[in-house]
Amino acid sequence: MSGLITQAQRQLQQLGTQNGLTAEGEGANPLLDAPLRGERNPANVYLMRYGGTTAVTYRNRLNQCAARLGAPNGDYEWLNWAEFNAHRIQAMLQALYEPYVEDGDYKRRSPNTMNGLLVTLKGVMSQAFKMGWINRDTHEGISDIKAFKVRLELTGRMADSHETAALEAGCDAVAETKPGKAARDRAIFRLAFLSGIRRHEFSLLNLDSFKPQTEQITVLGKGGKVATLELAPETTEAILGWLQHRGFEPGALFTAVSKADRPILSRRISPSGIGYLFKDYCLRLGINNLTPHDSRRTYCSNVLDVPGIDPKTAMDMARHSSFDTTARYDRRGNEKRKHVAGQLTMGKVISRGPG
Repeated sequence: MSGLITQAQRQLQQLGTQNGLTAEGEGANPLLDAPLRGERNPANVYLMRYGGTTAVTYRNRLNQCAARLGAPNGDYEWLNWAEFNAHRIQAMLQALYEPYVEDGDYKRRSPNTMNGLLVTLKGVMSQAFKMGWINRDTHEGISDIKAFKVRLELTGRMADSHETAALEAGCDAVAETKPGKAARDRAIFRLAFLSGIRRHEFSLLNLDSFKPQTEQITVLGKGGKVATLELAPETTEAILGWLQHRGFEPGALFTAVSKADRPILSRRISPSGIGYLFKDYCLRLGINNLTPHDSRRTYCSNVLDVPGIDPKTAMDMARHSSFDTTARYDRRGNEKRKHVAGQLTMGKVISRGPG
């Protein structure tokens, strides 16, 4: 085993040089001789501040960096934080930003993804400074690293009423042979489009999260925040329809469904399962590339379109801490702006004729 570790360390040293991590100082190594577990590792102390999906996201980011540097199993606990400085972090991030091939296609991480990595690394290095792993100058240099420039054009889209109606019709078609699966899928789609639930939040819902008497559902969201959402009547109806097949045993609200159309109570639906569900229906129904997050964009856009809605209510329903974030989800296009502009007046009828 020690021979394998020594061989791996040589390869890691070469990888570190390629990614700029040994550019200052001969022999600098981005990896430890063994993984550092527990609270002696500044990364673990940093991660302890967070819970739920936020902690998972931050841990995955650190593992991406560790994998890039050749750590065994892509484990961030091998990283030697004492050897990280501003220059080396920038070099590593630039290497991660380069295009790569996946499934035969060239891909590239987005600036937002890179900024997420940078924020996480800055957080770990701030903790490393507090624990004496790096000095003040190194810490200040890392703090001064500028974020990647983000393109202003919006990504994703809003589903139109024809597409959401097609999803409902698709569930009707599935119900002819698999009524249980169709009932589950319908409840998921309605929660996604009419409540704006995020993909990963579906996998955290339990039976007792659903309150049919008050038409509410309790969701564990980003950052471990718990929120109670008001449900549309047809969403409540769809969930109750699914429960007629699932039953009322404690556990996951949404589960896998067997080929025999029986709920598998021991297997809660996963975030990737939600993604596959959207992809499968879109392919069968001829809907163009509608993702789970597009359902949230659709929800936010529709909320903003409700007559008399105020920014605070819209922000609260979207579960955003800033209305600016909610506004970035708006995908209503130019038609809404044209309609509003057409209603503006100086208090009298304005002639739109020539002259």
